[in-house]
Amino acid sequence: MLASRRVRYRFVLALFVAAPLCLAAKNFVKPVAKTAINYPAHDFHRDEKVSIAADPYDNAEKANIFSINFAEHGFLPVFFIVTNDGDQPVSIANMEITLITANREVSRKLREQSI
Repeated sequence: MLASRRVRYRFVLALFVAAPLCLAAKNFVKPVAKTAINYPAHDFHRDEKVSIAADPYDNAEKANIFSINFAEHGFLPVFFIVTNDGDQPVSIANMEITLITANREVSRKLREQSI
C-alpha cells in the first residue's frame, strides 16, 4: 500500500514537472499563403493561369517560426506557393526545383537520406 502511494506521488510529481516543459515547447504555426503573385520572387504563367512563388526564410524574424535553427545546419527553409487561377487542375508531383541565387549559383540537390 505504501509503495503504491509512492508510485502515485512520483507520477503526479512528474506530471507537474513535465507539464510546464511541454507547454513551453514551441508549436509550429504554418504561415498563411497569399496569392503567389504577391511575393517578390514569383513567376506568372498567363496561358496556364498558374503562378508560383518562393518565400525564403532568410532572416531571423521569419525563421523564428521554427523550433530548429535551420541556417546553423546549412539549410534555407523556403515557403513554396502555387496559385491556380484556371479551371483545370495542375500537378506538381514530378516537378524538380532548382534554386539559382542572385549570384547565379545553382543549389545542389539533396538526397532524402541527407535531410
